[in-house]
Amino acid sequence: MKPIQTVFATLVLASIALVQFPVHADDEQPNVFVVMCEKSPDGKITRAQVMAMAGKAFDKADTRKEGKIDKKQAEVFFKSFTRESGG
Repeated sequence: MKPIQTVFATLVLASIALVQFPVHADDEQPNVFVVMCEKSPDGKITRAQVMAMAGKAFDKADTRKEGKIDKKQAEVFFKSFTRESGG
């Protein structure tokens, strides 16, 4: 794995680790990772699924299509992992 991919994967996985899952289902909607796990037959998601989601989130945050993001875009990028999924 290239160093930049390692950093990218580490950032994605760290953001996942920081996600706080709802204690009560009535309090808030589950986030995208919970939804993905619930849809999976074994209740798990693969690295490939996480990286695909991260790639899409990065592309969405990279509004200038430069292949890199600034601080403001990074905030959008990381929020996409904790955003509630509403369907």
